Amino acid sequence: MGVAGLRFDYYDPNSNAFDNRGGRQIPYSQAITTVSPMVGLVLPDRARLVFQYDLIHNAYAIGANGIPTNLKDNVATLRLQVQL
Repeated sequence: MGVAGLRFDYYDPNSNAFDNRGGRQIPYSQAITTVSPMVGLVLPDRARLVFQYDLIHNAYAIGANGIPTNLKDNVATLRLQVQL
């Protein structure tokens, strides 16, 4: 039997964050958005094999021009669960 799923989450630890650029305070976002599709195979009452890929978007890196940009930190997870 196959399974599929999708998870979406959004987290903003500080919605009132400011950055100083050129002597001015500019609001910026520390929000993290994650979209996680997953697919898997299940042997009922025996085992489950699931692959999940987290597509993470944030502004934690700084580009060559000094502007915040997306930090490349996507995550692939392969999980095997067995019942003994």
